[in-house]
Amino acid sequence: MSASIGGEHRACPRRAMAIDATLNYKDLSMLDCKTRNISCSGAFVDTPAAPPPENAEVRLTLNRDDDESLTVDAQVIYHTDEGAALRFVNLDPMTYSTLVHMIFSWHDSRTAGASPPKPLPDAYKPWK
Repeated sequence: MSASIGGEHRACPRRAMAIDATLNYKDLSMLDCKTRNISCSGAFVDTPAAPPPENAEVRLTLNRDDDESLTVDAQVIYHTDEGAALRFVNLDPMTYSTLVHMIFSWHDSRTAGASPPKPLPDAYKPWK
């Protein structure tokens, strides 16, 4: 069942979270960016330069404060002058679980201001 947020219907609610990230397009260009919001199905990333075109297949690496990262495949749904809306694709169960944990347990200085939760056990960390 999907949640209704401001008239939107989402299986996974979106959260405002500023996570440092890198957007890879065609393994050629890398663009440093920051998430504006994120859910278990996608994210909007603010980019300093023009983002990849709509429907482009990209890889988004979410960089955690503890020098670990999580990389997900995504598709550009639309873009603006400020950034791009991405839909995550091909998420395996472990990556999906980690993403959900990140969204609902890990706090950024721009969210609730709370400290991060206890880390996941190593067996549940698909990031590098």
